[in-house]
Amino acid sequence: DRNDRLQDVGDDVFEAARATASTKQRGFAAPPAIIDCIEAAVRLRTAELVAEVRERQHAEAAMRESDLRFRTILGNVPIGVTYCDLQGNIEQTNARMAELTGYSEAELCGMNWLDYSHPEDGQRDLELARQLASGEVSVAQLDRRYVAKDGHTVWVHATASLLRDPASAECAPTT
Repeated sequence: DRNDRLQDVGDDVFEAARATASTKQRGFAAPPAIIDCIEAAVRLRTAELVAEVRERQHAEAAMRESDLRFRTILGNVPIGVTYCDLQGNIEQTNARMAELTGYSEAELCGMNWLDYSHPEDGQRDLELARQLASGEVSVAQLDRRYVAKDGHTVWVHATASLLRDPASAECAPTT
């Protein structure tokens, strides 16, 4: 396997370097076999590094494309969307959510979703968030009220879910 080959080559290179240093102290040049071994190890590692760089470049391009697709969708859907951390702090939102609440997107991103929730809905919303986080429910739909920036009540039909990262079990709520 690749790691075993690298270990073997690494051991050979180490021994060759040690032998070369020892012979140079006595005025001898490194034998051609040792030089060939070192050059082979350098070529192998260079090829692996090139492959790693290409892989990273492809992953970064895919990430940029995914981010652009997400931002395009978020910016063009006719519904209000928020993306929050597990404490309810809004990390991303869209223009429709700003329109519904009267806050700018920048203002919303500095808020917690409870900041614009109707006070009478707060406990129910917190319980729902707990159920989502614990996995008791995967998606919740409910009629709820927002308090807009100018103080008037806005009724919405909300759907809330968590985006779960299968690799780390991290999750973030979306509404």
